[in-house]
Amino acid sequence: MIGGVAEGTVVPHGPVQRRLLGLLAEEFPDLGFSTGVATRSTLGPDTLTVRPIGDAAEVERIAAWLDGQESVDVAAPKKGQLHVRLTAEALRTWFCEGWEQADRVAAGELGPVSLAVPAEESPCSLDLARKAVVARSLAALLEDQGHTVEVTASADEQVWLSDGDASAQPRRIDVAEVDAKHDRLRARHGGTLTLENLREDIREDAILLDGRERDDRYADTFVAYLMTQVPRERRLGIDDEKVGRKVTELDEILAAAALAKEKSAAPAGGESGLSSETEPVVRGLIGQIEPARDLVAYAAKSLDPAPLTRLIRSLAEEIGAAGALPAGDPLWAAAAEALENGLRLLAPDDDRGHVPGVD
Repeated sequence: MIGGVAEGTVVPHGPVQRRLLGLLAEEFPDLGFSTGVATRSTLGPDTLTVRPIGDAAEVERIAAWLDGQESVDVAAPKKGQLHVRLTAEALRTWFCEGWEQADRVAAGELGPVSLAVPAEESPCSLDLARKAVVARSLAALLEDQGHTVEVTASADEQVWLSDGDASAQPRRIDVAEVDAKHDRLRARHGGTLTLENLREDIREDAILLDGRERDDRYADTFVAYLMTQVPRERRLGIDDEKVGRKVTELDEILAAAALAKEKSAAPAGGESGLSSETEPVVRGLIGQIEPARDLVAYAAKSLDPAPLTRLIRSLAEEIGAAGALPAGDPLWAAAAEALENGLRLLAPDDDRGHVPGVD
């Protein structure tokens, strides 16, 4: 059990990892393997890790076999595991062929859970707003992983999680406080800052003064983005400068989501092969999208939406730098889906179906 949630959540590896695992299983049927995406590697940002389960002595033999495969650029033993870098053509082909074929977890597959959430009474403190943000995102994350989620009102100002067993003790989901610095942000509202004050500042452009019209849905998404900048058990410090910086970041993220959606809807054109311009773009995008489902599964398992903010920020940066990728390329559709899904899980609305600036 994980805080009242069954530990049966399947980590849905990305399409490149699944393809590599399949090849390894065929060649080495007596061995088990785990794979991942290397957080750091001298081979590059899209490097995969391969670890034989239970027999590290096999690493050299596996590396020799991988080095002989046409799809592998280099396989380097690293302390009981391997770092594997595919050729750009193989990376792109494996990813595009596997993305649409990926199995999605069926709703209700992992059983029911219940989230007791504090009511957001007006005026709502930022501490209570952060708890509500975390609770809404957790409900969406657990649903995404296959749980049926019932959201109820808590009897106190805490978030509680329990599974379908009525005899099980609910687990309190701790969410740390928000510290608003004594600066222009609080001064605008007489020294006390509430959720309503923050949303008003965003809607009425009191932060950047750039003439941008931002609606209620944008304000809700911004609050969710701001409140999950750090893990939920760490205190969150905010000030006028930080809020302005995060507004700019969210604008860039939504612009990237809109760009990816526009490019994915365009008819395919140009050469389908890779060039010196497109190869680093392909590697960069796949390096961000490949681990996206694993990261979402991790956020659900750890009961913390903070990894979603890192996912959408880094993916948006790669999309913004992907100008050399032709319109209509299937990577645009995968990027749009991964980014929109991250936004919806971070800041779900009532029907889980709208992302501001995208739909």
